[in-house]
Amino acid sequence: AQASAARSSLSHFVGAERAAQAQNLFTANFEDDFNGFTASGDEAEDWRRVDVGPAALPGHSAPFAAYFGQTDPLGYRNNAEGLLLSPPIDLSGVPTSDLVTLTFSYYLQVVQNDIARVVLTYDDGATLVELATSDGGALVNGDEWQTMMIPLNDASGQASPLRIGFEFDSNITASDEGWFLDDIEVSALVGATPYYTAPRFGSIAGGTTEPLVVTIEPSLLVPARYRGNVQLVTNDFFQPEIDILVGFTLREQVSTENEAAPVQFAL
Repeated sequence: AQASAARSSLSHFVGAERAAQAQNLFTANFEDDFNGFTASGDEAEDWRRVDVGPAALPGHSAPFAAYFGQTDPLGYRNNAEGLLLSPPIDLSGVPTSDLVTLTFSYYLQVVQNDIARVVLTYDDGATLVELATSDGGALVNGDEWQTMMIPLNDASGQASPLRIGFEFDSNITASDEGWFLDDIEVSALVGATPYYTAPRFGSIAGGTTEPLVVTIEPSLLVPARYRGNVQLVTNDFFQPEIDILVGFTLREQVSTENEAAPVQFAL
């Protein structure tokens, strides 16, 4: 989801009532410092806090924003690469029924083949999972600040801390104003996950059993047929991974006013 907004805010996407009930897990607005973000890459020093150029425009919590590039003149260098990574965010206490979301404001002006990416990692950056990109993806150029929300569907209850990253990579041909970021928020929307397992993660000791419950909240879904799978990772050489298929059909819309009980499967 994406739109112009005065502040990066959940209420812009989910409404004031649901946003008011959300749990805030992390916030960064870069007004005083980098709020625990750290930079890496060949041009890590190009990540900086600025209050000039697009940072002076309305649409975010001015005056400061994070920016990848140079300030005199304003623009990013050719053949430059840098990753801005958040501090670890603990999600282990977030119930699996809650939906973790990332919201942020950004201003983007890049030329073709210069790429801005939003990523996440659960291993301090060793493995980066792409969430959004300017390379034919959700991040788009514009002449004003924009706000984006990204649902992190598998994040709640994760044992390993989450880190959010913003990565920029330019080629050697041309450059533009670049990428400005502000109002980064990670939140948990109470009861907003339409289907989930409990436990979501864990291990089963040899010779024992562990119930696995799949819960479906029908009021959060539209009528349709749904199919998915639960994956078990084993120490069996011949069956290292076991996929359990789960499917169901929602025949009619269920409103929240009906207070319908969630549907559960025990595996």
